[in-house]
Amino acid sequence: MPSAIIALLALRNAPRCDAAATARVVIADPDAHRTDNSTLGSSVAGNFTAGELARWLQTFPPMQQAQQRGQLANAPDSVVVMFVKQFVTNDLVIRAADSLKVGPTPDELKQL
Repeated sequence: MPSAIIALLALRNAPRCDAAATARVVIADPDAHRTDNSTLGSSVAGNFTAGELARWLQTFPPMQQAQQRGQLANAPDSVVVMFVKQFVTNDLVIRAADSLKVGPTPDELKQL
């Protein structure tokens, strides 16, 4: 996807004022928040929830999850908000790719 489109999508991400505090709670215990519908922010695709963040976090290996918890626990709110915005952007890119029917080739799927 062209970087200009990604940049446009990213600009439209609007975090809530309490996004950093809510995100820290989710980062500390993603399992407990898989179904949490608290809104962290919104985009052209709608609301991005704490549950969506939890599910994204669980795609990482346990060691990386532990590193994220440690790094973000005492990070400034602005860093935590940027962390959340990256997942919102990822979600938007995946939705756009899905709607355009863009995906891996059969050869790429075999390599997984």
